[in-house]
Amino acid sequence: MFPISPQMVVYAIIALVVGGYIWHCEREKTQFAVFKANVEILGKKAKEDADKKEKADAKKIKDAVSERDALLRRLRERAHRSDLSAAPVAPTSSGSVCFPTRAYNAALGRYRERLDRGLGGIQPIATEGDAAQIDAKALIQAWPSEH
Repeated sequence: MFPISPQMVVYAIIALVVGGYIWHCEREKTQFAVFKANVEILGKKAKEDADKKEKADAKKIKDAVSERDALLRRLRERAHRSDLSAAPVAPTSSGSVCFPTRAYNAALGRYRERLDRGLGGIQPIATEGDAAQIDAKALIQAWPSEH
């Protein structure tokens, strides 16, 4: 038989250690490749989800802005068309007015003139307030949701 020398024992131990290390490294490489593939799959899914959410948010913003623009356009048209001091003029043979129609119409005319002078500065402020309310509503509708 072969005599077993101490050097052979040392060489055998070194061979076992190196072999075990190589086997361990190969196993770690395999696990890392599996981990890397899983992360890549999850990354692609997360990117697709983010793209879907971004498109949905963009559509939501576009819809809210177009609705806001339509409401602002209607508000401006209504502001130009409406006369806040408009009240019906009493007909000549009206029985519902307690004083003569001519005096009523003259008083109504003076009232409209004063109201128009007074509302000259109020009307733009009211329109601006309505526009701000419409803008706030559009912003709330366009705000991205968490789901």
